[in-house]
Amino acid sequence: MLTFLETANHQIHLVSCKVIFQGEELKVRTKTFLLLKLLVESPGQIISKQTILNEVWDDVITDDQVIFQSIKEIRKIFNGYDVIKTHPRKGYAWISPVLRGTDDQSQQKGSKDLLISNNYLGSRKILAVSLVILLLLASVLFFNSNRNEISKGSVIILPILNELNQTWNNGPYYSQVTLFIIIWRTTNG
Repeated sequence: MLTFLETANHQIHLVSCKVIFQGEELKVRTKTFLLLKLLVESPGQIISKQTILNEVWDDVITDDQVIFQSIKEIRKIFNGYDVIKTHPRKGYAWISPVLRGTDDQSQQKGSKDLLISNNYLGSRKILAVSLVILLLLASVLFFNSNRNEISKGSVIILPILNELNQTWNNGPYYSQVTLFIIIWRTTNG
């Protein structure tokens, strides 16, 4: 049985009338939720203002201003996502892709996301530990090598790539700066 719709990284639970984003429930007024549900259930189709008034505000007499207010609230809920297209004098259309699912799929997806997140963190830890071991090995080899082979004042330069995000003339300015770690070794003789 269809219990939720997913669009623009938000889950819309049809039975409980909830909108979930990144695991948190967002507050949505009842009429705004009904309008959201009407739009999302017909993605890509233009829903006229009169149809919206008849479907969502069928129990009261009102004007177009309630639609404008609810559309504004929906856009605020989906901040950063382009989800509704306004068709002047025609109506509104939901333009974001919509996936349909059940609560079982929702729980499976959550555990899958957690697994991916844990795998990502694990690989970063492995990378960090490997880097530390490599640096320790390089320093042991450098400081314990034969003194005759290394001349006085040897230098090791290790490049590190760093990206800086700055603004320049009120616009983004991206540069890459290469930093160096210098290890200087002197010998006694």
